[in-house]
Amino acid sequence: MAVATEASPVRPNPPLFQVVISHQGTEVVISPHGDIDSSTSATLAQALSSVLADDRPSIVLDLTDVGVLDPDRAWVIGEAARLFRQRDGRLALAAANDGIRDVLESADLGWLLDERTRGS
Repeated sequence: MAVATEASPVRPNPPLFQVVISHQGTEVVISPHGDIDSSTSATLAQALSSVLADDRPSIVLDLTDVGVLDPDRAWVIGEAARLFRQRDGRLALAAANDGIRDVLESADLGWLLDERTRGS
C-alpha cells in the first residue's frame, strides 16, 4: 500500500549576490545585484570602502537590481554616505523598486535618492 506524503516546498536558491563597479567619466557607479541582507552587506561595505579609498568625488550606488534591502542593513549605505561627505565627496542612490525606496525613507536615507528615482 502506497502512502501519500505531502511534498515539502522546494525553495529555489537565492540569486547570487555580486557587486559591479564601473566608471562613467569621473563618476563611479556601484551596482549590487541580489538581496542586501546579513549575508551580503559585508560584500557591499567592502566595495564601498574600496571606492572610498580611491578618493573618488562622485559615486552612485545603483540599487536597480536589488530585490530586497534588509532594513537592519541600510546603515551600511548611511555610513558610506557619511564617510564620502567627510571627504567632500558625494554618494547618490538610484533605486527602481518601491520597496527599496520605502526602506531607505524609513531609515532616514531618502535624501540620498537620485531625484530621477523619487516618486511624485
